[in-house]
Amino acid sequence: MKTFTFEMKTPEGIFLSEEAEYVCLPSSDGRYGILACHAPVILWLDRGMCEYTQNGVKKRVFILEGVADVTGKKVTVLSDFIETEEKAEEALKEREKYFDAEKIRRKESYYEYKQGSIELAKAMKNLSSKRKRINE
Repeated sequence: MKTFTFEMKTPEGIFLSEEAEYVCLPSSDGRYGILACHAPVILWLDRGMCEYTQNGVKKRVFILEGVADVTGKKVTVLSDFIETEEKAEEALKEREKYFDAEKIRRKESYYEYKQGSIELAKAMKNLSSKRKRINE
């Protein structure tokens, strides 16, 4: 059976790069199957399992949203979250904790920004009133 290169990449780097016989992706229009020599296409991917067959063995990898670039010789999946089926649930929980902490940090940062803006406005007002007294 003909094969093609199947790559999965995150912003951190290449997650997977293997020769595959078949790939099935969770596209926004439903499951999308790809064989070697497939016509070029770009797909928007939904959250779900990417399945691929290598030497007759089916493997599964979980992604959140992403994009797939399909050519006749290569399929490249780009997503900010890719994980093996076994580790996906735990990794999603860790990701959720991280984003919850990030939301709190951003709120605190915004609060500090607002407090700094108020302090700056007060200092400018005091400076302006002192300048008026000096000029009088």
